[in-house]
Amino acid sequence: MGASCAAQPGQTARYSNVVLAEPSGNILLCAYQVGSRMSSARQLQTGGTYQLPPQPQGIEPDLSESFDSWQQNITQAAQMLSGQTGQPALLHKGMVRAYQGVSPALSQEICALAAVFSQDPVNTPAHEWQDLYKQWQNWLTRLQDGNFAPGVDLDTGRYSVLGSLPHVSSVHGAMHDYHTQSEGSEQFKQLQQQLSTVLTRALHKIRSKIANFEKQMGSTEESQALQKQADMLTASIYRWQPGMTALDVEDWDTGKSVSIPVQTGKTAVEVAEGLYKQARKRRRAGDTIIPLLETANADLAYLQEVEDAFCQVSEYKEADDLETLRGIQWELVAGKYMRAPSDASLEDKGRAKGKKGSKRKAGEGASALQGFRKYTSPAGLQVLVGRNNKQNDELTNRVAKAGDVWMHARGCPGAHVLLRASVTNRDASDQDLQFAADLAAWHSKGKGEGKCPVIMASPTDIKKPKGAPPGKVLVSKEKTIMGRPDRSIAKQQEQLEHS
Repeated sequence: MGASCAAQPGQTARYSNVVLAEPSGNILLCAYQVGSRMSSARQLQTGGTYQLPPQPQGIEPDLSESFDSWQQNITQAAQMLSGQTGQPALLHKGMVRAYQGVSPALSQEICALAAVFSQDPVNTPAHEWQDLYKQWQNWLTRLQDGNFAPGVDLDTGRYSVLGSLPHVSSVHGAMHDYHTQSEGSEQFKQLQQQLSTVLTRALHKIRSKIANFEKQMGSTEESQALQKQADMLTASIYRWQPGMTALDVEDWDTGKSVSIPVQTGKTAVEVAEGLYKQARKRRRAGDTIIPLLETANADLAYLQEVEDAFCQVSEYKEADDLETLRGIQWELVAGKYMRAPSDASLEDKGRAKGKKGSKRKAGEGASALQGFRKYTSPAGLQVLVGRNNKQNDELTNRVAKAGDVWMHARGCPGAHVLLRASVTNRDASDQDLQFAADLAAWHSKGKGEGKCPVIMASPTDIKKPKGAPPGKVLVSKEKTIMGRPDRSIAKQQEQLEHS
């Protein structure tokens, strides 16, 4: 069985389709099914009979057509269509009706290129008609010469060959970029939802655990109170008489009289021993809870760091955003907060479980700095910001060098920030330091505050504790600078993107 493409009668086609049919005309496959509701003139459906397209209506576009003729054709077509439908006469619809091969999208793009927004042909100013005719001629010239300017809007999926959208080197490249962007955006949304659920559940669990430990820590205070009662009872035991149900003793702290109950059938000595026993029991429980509570609080602080990094990536803008979420995903896998994805490689799973891998020392090449958020200070110094705890570790422990300035928001989760002064072998100016401090404040939990204190230290004064989770460091010598998140370059960029 062979296949061939049949041309539509006339020279120009407005819509395209692919149909696989037998010599008898029986349709075996149709790329785009067209039913009776979509077209009363011609249906294209699997199992139906193929018919040639009807002769197209309208005039074939001609580069030599005069302005007056072209304007008259569009105006008359728009008015005729308005009379048939009862709708207002619209210029771009008149263009579609008057000329063959002009789609609604093409007519609207030509109008947009000419900045023609008066859609009524009769009321459209003369100079707008001239601008529109110029763009019409430009389109026909491109068709004649084959000189196309492919472009695509990755956010909306719109594409053009007239140069109205961001230029791409080829149509294939544009389609590849669009589908890559679309696929990355979809993966981002799915992973974002998954990580949000995992983090919410993990934070709720650890907070409940801390609340339970703190409740049990009340045993320590009870232990001290029982110990004090036993001591006071022992000191006044000489006053106890058989048959007493309570013994009044003096409270050493207040000087007031306190009545301590004595159970029937027991002596004051036996009651005191019982109080001592209960005090020891509660004291042991408190000693056990303290390290567990400290660990739980450390886990909470770590999860809050992860949550802050997660919240910093609220929407998909570039491939690095997806990689940031994947880094957070493997961090949570390593912490056993979630399972490794089923499609992960053995190497990735091993890395997530903490197996020892090859150690690579970060160099000065671009590959060593790939993935970090990058900014340039007023004096031209590079500022790097970690996107997640894995990158924070890399930035602080491998990229940072003596002479650089390391920063982090004080007292709240946030990104590690590095002002790379060592590259230029000169000290950072106050303006550069403020620029980096504002970024550290913005990329932290304190971004909603007017001011946020920021730790500033030399990388030589920073150590990573053995066995500490990613992003955890100890700073031995530091200074504090006040960051202003609302003045950071990151906020300015965000405002421009949403304006």
